[in-house]
Amino acid sequence: TDIYVDTIPVGCNYSFTTQSFDVDGAQTVTLTSNVAVAIPLATFISSGGSRPTGTFDWIPGGGDVSNTPHVFTVTVRDDYCDIEGQQVKAFILYVIDFVADFTSSAPACVGQDVNFYSVQPFKTSYNYIWNFGAGAVVTLAQDTAANPVGVTYTTPGAKTVQLTIVGPGGCTVNTSNVITINPNPTATFTSTAPQCTDSTVSFTNTGSSGLGVAHSWDFGAGSFPSSSIAENPSGRYGSRTRINGRMRLFYTTCTG
Repeated sequence: TDIYVDTIPVGCNYSFTTQSFDVDGAQTVTLTSNVAVAIPLATFISSGGSRPTGTFDWIPGGGDVSNTPHVFTVTVRDDYCDIEGQQVKAFILYVIDFVADFTSSAPACVGQDVNFYSVQPFKTSYNYIWNFGAGAVVTLAQDTAANPVGVTYTTPGAKTVQLTIVGPGGCTVNTSNVITINPNPTATFTSTAPQCTDSTVSFTNTGSSGLGVAHSWDFGAGSFPSSSIAENPSGRYGSRTRINGRMRLFYTTCTG
């Protein structure tokens, strides 16, 4: 018995042919299979003749996805000896999910690397085709990688990213997700200084603001409090000093 093992993406047509052979030209060979019982929605057709060719064809559905394989046999038999003149071929087929979903390291800022990860297990027999959306800076290797890394964008905004996976026999699935690319934040501010010792100094953010922007203040030596995460904080200074305050603005994934 010869054993053949293969993996089939769900929803993709899977077909193959198997040949019969006998060195004795006077004998007639037949091909039979238990496909009709083992995989009812699949077909196995013998071409007939003295040296027939068998053709298997199946499009597995969602209910066929399983860790348990689908198994059927093909028997090649000549008309001279039923036992010695036969060969059994066993086919073991696993059906797996075939989806084009993906995740990414976004959101990110303009110029920052974004990595993409296909949830479909990598197979060399699959072709991956990416469209990263407007403003993307990519290479051919990134366009066709299963898990492209280091993609950057020159413009901010919502980017529609599409992934197409082409499986065996040209079977295709695709999906698209929207990622966010933030502008690089700017950090500028004004204050009510100069003020007297122990008087309140107010600071006003004049840089980036809005949803997704966080603030981190360092008020410098002699200040109370010494820091703040408010957008427009205030503080006091216990002695005469030159204010050397700093403000940092940042999105979730990049700073400025």
